[in-house]
Amino acid sequence: MAWNSILAGLASGAFVSISEAATDTGLLGVVNAGDAIQSSSNVLSSDTADSHFASSQFVPYSSVRKYKSVTLSNGMKVLLVSDKTARQSSAALTIRGAGQFSDPTYLNGLAHLTEHMVLSSKAGSSWSNQGDFQEWLDGDYAEGFSNGFTAYEKVCFHFQCGTDVFAEALDRFSNLFLDRVMAETCQNKDAVRREIRRVSSELDKNDLFSRELYLTKSLINPKHPYSEVTLGSIETLETLPDEADISVSKELYAFYKEKYRPDHAILVVVGSASLSSLEAMVQPFSATMIRQKKEGRY
Repeated sequence: MAWNSILAGLASGAFVSISEAATDTGLLGVVNAGDAIQSSSNVLSSDTADSHFASSQFVPYSSVRKYKSVTLSNGMKVLLVSDKTARQSSAALTIRGAGQFSDPTYLNGLAHLTEHMVLSSKAGSSWSNQGDFQEWLDGDYAEGFSNGFTAYEKVCFHFQCGTDVFAEALDRFSNLFLDRVMAETCQNKDAVRREIRRVSSELDKNDLFSRELYLTKSLINPKHPYSEVTLGSIETLETLPDEADISVSKELYAFYKEKYRPDHAILVVVGSASLSSLEAMVQPFSATMIRQKKEGRY
């Protein structure tokens, strides 16, 4: 969502350094989760922690966490992190190739809007009577939060919640990425109009970051995709498309079908459950981002 939401994401356990195999700590632990998966063995455990750290008051993650990387049947890569000391559970899903550089030239901000539409969906019929994912997660039952952000070359969705509802939260989270759910969400004109305004509200021209972004855009090589980067606004996502007779709903679903691919996605989950239990919890993601045989009703 907002660029500043990246900072909020740091509060999620999934954004803590997920493994010593990762190339960096913090946010890169999720965004570059692929590096961690590629460089880790199938199961990582450090029962013999370095004596220097063992004598320290700070216990390194490597001594309390176990890791396992798996690939689901649809091609999605998953990094499982079991941490018996975790007070909350968390997850993050990153999809490369679905960021701002992938915006079509005639519809700036589409990638950002797609992120909003995913999080605004009702997450399938089984959960439709309980609000959207974020509403459920914010409630007293789950005691969590969720967010997302659209970077230049990728999009990331993340959440955290109580450990006792993690299995249900992952099930609900996976439903957001079902093809039929996204097809229905993109056809909801009220939802599209609402999310366009939410996207537009994030454009604060008085914000220092926004001013730096648009100053840099004005100076960069116009042939570079960065020159076209924009968060999106009512003008770029509604006014101009209407004038050009462009269906934003159709473009949203087309962008989702082309860019949201399971083989381009990496899921990282951190929880207090065992690795085998976590592996069972992520199985619903095997059905995500699989294309319908028939096109939606456009």
